[in-house]
Amino acid sequence: MNIKWEELERDLKNNGKIRGFLKERFGMYRTEIDREIEGIVKSIKESKLPNNLWLWENKTIPGIEKRNPARADLLKLILEKIRSRADKYGFLDEPVEEDKKDEAKFQEISDQLSGIIGRVTITRNTPATPYDFYFWLKSDTDIHIEPGEFIEVNLADTKIAIATVEEIYSVSDRETPISDFYGFSYGQPEEEPPTEIPVIRVGKARIIHRDDGMQAPFINSHTIRKSMARNIQRVLQNMVKPENRVLLGFVEDGFSTLVPVYGDYEYIFGYKAAHVNITGKSGVAGKTSYALFLIASALSKSKQDETKSLAVVGFNVKEKDLLAVKNFEFNSLDDAISELEKMSGYKDDASMWAKAKEEGVDPIKIFKERSHIFEPAEDYSYGLQDLLERGPYVFLSLFDISDIDDKFESLILSIAEQYKDNNTSFIKLIRDLSSRLDKNRNSQYINISYTTHHVSTVQKFLNRLNKILHSQVLEKESPRGHPLNIDYIETGDFWIIDINPLKDNEKRMVFFSILSDLSSILESKKQGDPNFETFPSRVAIFVDELNKFAPSTKNAYSPIKNFLIEIAARGRSIGLSLIGAEQFASQIDEEILGNCSTYLIGKTNNVELSNKFYKKLSEGLQKRVENLKAGQLVLIHEAIRVPIFIRYPIPLHRVEE
Repeated sequence: MNIKWEELERDLKNNGKIRGFLKERFGMYRTEIDREIEGIVKSIKESKLPNNLWLWENKTIPGIEKRNPARADLLKLILEKIRSRADKYGFLDEPVEEDKKDEAKFQEISDQLSGIIGRVTITRNTPATPYDFYFWLKSDTDIHIEPGEFIEVNLADTKIAIATVEEIYSVSDRETPISDFYGFSYGQPEEEPPTEIPVIRVGKARIIHRDDGMQAPFINSHTIRKSMARNIQRVLQNMVKPENRVLLGFVEDGFSTLVPVYGDYEYIFGYKAAHVNITGKSGVAGKTSYALFLIASALSKSKQDETKSLAVVGFNVKEKDLLAVKNFEFNSLDDAISELEKMSGYKDDASMWAKAKEEGVDPIKIFKERSHIFEPAEDYSYGLQDLLERGPYVFLSLFDISDIDDKFESLILSIAEQYKDNNTSFIKLIRDLSSRLDKNRNSQYINISYTTHHVSTVQKFLNRLNKILHSQVLEKESPRGHPLNIDYIETGDFWIIDINPLKDNEKRMVFFSILSDLSSILESKKQGDPNFETFPSRVAIFVDELNKFAPSTKNAYSPIKNFLIEIAARGRSIGLSLIGAEQFASQIDEEILGNCSTYLIGKTNNVELSNKFYKKLSEGLQKRVENLKAGQLVLIHEAIRVPIFIRYPIPLHRVEE
């Protein structure tokens, strides 16, 4: 009798009870449910499961129930559906006499359907520790495990351990290639060996969680099985308090079901820790795309919980990376999910956005309603008094690093002290200093604010300033411009400041100016200043190409770099955090990088991976990093004990790209 597989698959997909079970028990959504049912039908078909439903009920399902109750319950529902049809899709349903010879067969089928894929191995060369262990996989070509995947270890009394795979490789008992050469009739590749060469796959995994709470090495050869979404989610949720959970992305279980990954709000935006760094190759790692996902998630969290008062300021450093965040082709997130499901290549993105929606994340609503874009000249400009008001080092940041030495810095400090008068403009400053030089032609020094300065230093300053004033954001004639008034930012806002059209020195100045304002305001708020009572408790700064503001070069003097180092060290205490991105983490100052609580690593090359920063990753994980695809990152977060591979959906304003 032929089994009607296609009809069975179609009817299972349309069965509300089964779909509801998969959604409720496994947290699956639409396309994931369809994919899961397709996989189950394929597994039943390829496992040579007897075409007798009585054997399913009395042999196969009881074997699965002991090791994976959820899978057993699912098979019971499928069995119920098959029996509900008169022809039972071609299956038999008759009692048969027990045959001990079939026990091994039923055991194998139960193992396959329950997700068992191997066992822990403890040998002289592969010892287990309290933190990691080795395992082997059974000889099944359909089982594929990659570094970064989750697996489960079956412990005693239905308890489990969750681990991530760090290494995976194949080995045989042949010690050298020459032994293998001899095995093929002395190097005849077209010949088949007289006996099959035993090859096994061995992996190393790092433990994330044990239900039994023990921190001791395994002493038994426990079975290994594919990870289940509900178990991964339970473990990841327990690492972060419910009120502090911020959606950072998704992982997949062993059955391709998406599981949300949470970060701890207080470890990302303060006050316990702070700062996020995103690194990876331009265009492949998707640094800006991920940053926008994180920003949407964090602002959605802030909207849901009034105690998580947060605003974000983003700097558009290149092209139009951030300027299109309002340009959606969709009317709503539901509309976007529905359309993505119909589009080729976007089904996984649809599933991820659907999961994000369940977590309260809605980028369309957040970015349409709360993002504000500020263009240079049109929306902001600075006069001399605006810069001096923010401190001499904001003014100093306008000058090239190579021009700054002790004498030049001292001159800037004197100018700031004498000319911070609410009246002097850049042009007036130039005229006044030039006049004083003319009057002191016979002297090598002039006095500014009770400090003597060599005329050559003043001349150098005037020469550089005249060049700098060819600018679209500096007011030459007026003492004041129209600086961005960061005081007006509100909880839930996403301010986008376009600095892409500016020269590098202008970018530094605007960036430094905003950072200085925010640091001052948040410090005042922390001290109870009533003027800032309604100001957000926390503000995050997003900037790409962070290496331009805080390079790893040790000897170069940079006022803004020094300020960023200070923010990285103490910003968390006042609620000021950085979300920095760059192509290579090795190009960022070590102090800033070292003070980050959260790292996202995208695709990069092996030269970059040789930097000591990447020692956080095992060799196997580093190899996988070299081959990451768009939408994939490695997450290292203070609240999660080990590095994990996450996925995130495409930004909805880029779907048509």
